[in-house]
Amino acid sequence: MNDLLDKLINDRLTSAELSELREGFNAASDEELAALLFDRDSENECHVSVPGEIIDETKSRIDSRLFGNPAPRRHNPFKKILFIAASILMPFLLAGTIWWHFDNASSEDIDICTVITARNESSSLRLPDGTSVKINGNSTLSFPSRFRKKTREVSFSGEAYFEVGKDTDCPFIIITPSVTVTVKGTAFNLLSRKGARYSEIALDNGSVSVCPKDSRETIEMTSGTKVIIDNTTGKHFVRPLDSLQNTSSWTSMELYFENATPIYLIDRIEQTYGTSLDSEMKKNIDENFTGTLPSDNLDETLRILNRIYSK
Repeated sequence: MNDLLDKLINDRLTSAELSELREGFNAASDEELAALLFDRDSENECHVSVPGEIIDETKSRIDSRLFGNPAPRRHNPFKKILFIAASILMPFLLAGTIWWHFDNASSEDIDICTVITARNESSSLRLPDGTSVKINGNSTLSFPSRFRKKTREVSFSGEAYFEVGKDTDCPFIIITPSVTVTVKGTAFNLLSRKGARYSEIALDNGSVSVCPKDSRETIEMTSGTKVIIDNTTGKHFVRPLDSLQNTSSWTSMELYFENATPIYLIDRIEQTYGTSLDSEMKKNIDENFTGTLPSDNLDETLRILNRIYSK
């Protein structure tokens, strides 16, 4: 049955094989299905929880695919649907607690997959074109189950490190609340959250075109540079990457700052922790800051800031 499930996941199941899978699905006991699920989970080295919302949505899809219109079935169908849903989702869920949501793209019947990471969690995944993405907490990435031929377009809000699969004829486009990023094959860190004062792109290699929202200007980036965009004014600043800076320092639970202005420092901390610093703290932060702060410990961050900016 494992081979048939693999074909189902990859959409390569023939009519005869579909009938065979349906018969095996109905004939198997809950214990047999649970054992098979455990084996598949172990092979993928992936141990995550599948939320009820996902199960409900996936259940409808599996019902339609395996059984046609829902009909009464034996052998506790909910548990079996849970097994199939988990089998389909497990290969894609690589780390962290992720909510995987599906919407229908009406024009070409392409599923839109949305990955949402909770605060203080992270995840890694590979997109249909081979692009690798490491997603920081409090982030949302939406992408199609397969890309169209002329563009590879995704929607994103939050922070992530992208290693884009090279395809000169099909640019990779990231649409965020504040900027649109266009690449053909490169590695970079992108920070752009809805409501944040600043967006930031740090480019390790390759080239990137960045277009701020509501602007006709396109910023052309080259390797080893960082662009900081003020989402309020539309102004941007291009800086070389410091030799000691890791473009994805957040993967080491650190926030790196180089001569950061008080406004930028405060905005970055508030966006990272999803909180607002008190007015007294904001008032005390009156000089530029260079150094690192923890990205997973607000109390420690506040202690460091108090020690530096205490009056």
